[in-house]
Amino acid sequence: THATVQMFQEGELKVQVTAACTDLSSLAGETWFAQPRPQYPEWEECTPSGQEKVEFFCERVEIRLVSGVEVFSRREPNGSGEFRGWIRHRDGAPPDAVSLLMFADAFAPPVFTLFGPLHWVPTVELTVQVRARPAPGPLQPRFNSRHLTRGDIEDDGEFSDRAGELLALSRQTAKERLPAGKNSVAGHPASGPASVGGSEQPVVFQHDGFGATDGSAPRQDLVPHLLQQSHRIRADTALRQ
Repeated sequence: THATVQMFQEGELKVQVTAACTDLSSLAGETWFAQPRPQYPEWEECTPSGQEKVEFFCERVEIRLVSGVEVFSRREPNGSGEFRGWIRHRDGAPPDAVSLLMFADAFAPPVFTLFGPLHWVPTVELTVQVRARPAPGPLQPRFNSRHLTRGDIEDDGEFSDRAGELLALSRQTAKERLPAGKNSVAGHPASGPASVGGSEQPVVFQHDGFGATDGSAPRQDLVPHLLQQSHRIRADTALRQ
C-alpha cells in the first residue's frame, strides 16, 4: 500500500511525504550485520544533566546521550560526527512502528559535534526504512555524518531495541547554517575527527520535535515500511497515529 501527502503554504508546495506500508510480520529471510551493535550503558544508569531547559528541546521526547555529551554539557564540539544514546516517549508510552518515524527526526544533528549546537539545521530530504516492531522500553539510536560538502550534510541513523533487534534505518539530507564568524570544524584539519572517550557521562536533552503519538491506533498489520519526506523549506511535521 502506498500513500502520498503534500503540504502547501500560500499555494506553494513545501513538504511531500510518500509512504509504502507493509505487514512487518510477513518479512522473512537471512539476517547479517557488517559490524556489531555498540554496547550502551543502561537507561537507568544515564542521569539527567540539566539539558531539559534548552529552548529547542520539546516536552514529548526524552533523550539520554552516551556519546557527544560535552557538545551540550560544555558546548564543546568533539569532531566525531556521531551521537549515540537512548530515546523514549517522555510519558513512558511504549514505542511502535509509527514512533520510529518521529524518532528518526528527534535527535540532535551530528553536525553539532563539528560546530557545536546550531540554531537550525533544515531538512532537505528524509527517508526512513522500518525493519521491525520495537520491544517495550527506550530505544537505542546511533546517528552519524561522514560528508559535509559546501553546506550539504547527510545524517544516517540506526535504531535498535534492548533486545538487539534492528528496528529502522534512516537517512536525512540537511543544510548546515552557521552563524557569522563560526566557520571552523572541531577536530579538523588533517588529523581527522576526534574519537569519543568511554569516560563520558550521559546527558539528557529534549528536541523541538513533534507531538506524542496519542491519537487513534493505526491498523496493527499494516505499518509504514518506507517513509520519504522531502522539504523545499523545513516545516516541523510528523505522521501521527
